[in-house]
Amino acid sequence: MQLSFLYDIVAYIYGENVTLLEKVKGKMKGPHGGKEVPMTDNQPKPRIIDNPDAREIYVNKVIGSSFDGAAISVTLGCTRVVPERLDSPPPQGHQPSVYVAGRLTLTPQAAAELVNSLNGMLTAISKTSAKPN
Repeated sequence: MQLSFLYDIVAYIYGENVTLLEKVKGKMKGPHGGKEVPMTDNQPKPRIIDNPDAREIYVNKVIGSSFDGAAISVTLGCTRVVPERLDSPPPQGHQPSVYVAGRLTLTPQAAAELVNSLNGMLTAISKTSAKPN
């Protein structure tokens, strides 16, 4: 899975050609007037309150993404094969349609957190799949 578009957007926001990992590990420059601001891990973590009514969506396609200068928008989709009639299969070689399932709009900071979270999961998945059984 490629997350390069999010890396590019974060680099654009901070006006530097550095990787997101360098920003997270070291010091950040950017919306702080160009001065360096050290990253700290001792900031209090907010309490997470689950909302059981929050809607969950299934997504198997990223349709597109954009950056408007302030927020990153990602359009998410799901492929579906809908037969013309219930008692007949779809025609042979028929391309399934992709339906928009939702849109996710993130602040640059939230996008960086999402990239870090996904990279952590992808690293764990690759390590698990690389282990011999």
